[in-house]
Amino acid sequence: MFLKQDNQQLQCVSICNNNQIANTSNNQCVQSSICTQNYISQATLSNNQVIQDIIAYSSQVYLVKYNGFLNIIDSQSGQFIVSIKTNSQVLLCDFIFNKLIIVSQDNSVSQLIVENQLYLNLYNITQGNVSSSSIMTSISQDLIVITSISQNKQNIFLNIFRSNNKSFIFISTISIQIYNQKFYIFDSYIMLLSQQNNLKLLEIVENNLNTVSLQTISNFMECGFTADIHILSALMTPDQNSIYIFIQKSLNYYSYSKLLHSCSKINLTSNLIKHLYLNLII
Repeated sequence: MFLKQDNQQLQCVSICNNNQIANTSNNQCVQSSICTQNYISQATLSNNQVIQDIIAYSSQVYLVKYNGFLNIIDSQSGQFIVSIKTNSQVLLCDFIFNKLIIVSQDNSVSQLIVENQLYLNLYNITQGNVSSSSIMTSISQDLIVITSISQNKQNIFLNIFRSNNKSFIFISTISIQIYNQKFYIFDSYIMLLSQQNNLKLLEIVENNLNTVSLQTISNFMECGFTADIHILSALMTPDQNSIYIFIQKSLNYYSYSKLLHSCSKINLTSNLIKHLYLNLII
């Protein structure tokens, strides 16, 4: 603990280790992440495989993904319920908009209804190939993006679907050239990072019920990024005028102003921003 002068007022502030954050209500350091529950599982239930993913299917059930099968466990007790076979070529699996969506190496998109172990074929992606680096994410209240990549690795395809309780409808595919660029997607925002670490911002915009387009927010610009950076997350400010960009293993974040069309580096000085940053990197 130490005394910090802030606006001519002495303030008591916690000095915390890297794996801790400050609790400003009592000026104590607490663990930045803890396991809320611990389960003991038999190795035979996993066939001695490594867990690939854990998906919250409901408040009562977790899905533990392995290569070729899913184990369903009780979220409260950790008790094994049942195992469901999946295709060994499953690349993406996530529970989005009340659907367990599975994307396989053959570019097929399907829904697994866990209750009766039924697979429903939803769509076959026709442009590019789905790979282990593909992304499946929601970008609005009912839109899902699944990325695929061209054979020459120079273009990424955004395959966009509308999903609700009754249907899963293909909307369109948008192509983005990514040659010698890093690609990131956060909500509806696309970020491209050049070899010179210049940043380009785009946004997926819904024009009407069945069409979407890609709009350029800014062309490549200098943000002051260092070499070999990895963008961890991006958050829109409540007034929708700025985008905060967080970098892995950095004590700074970057702010892009949509009004000024400029990017600036900001030091992580306030406790509020530190807490936000630490929650993002956990």
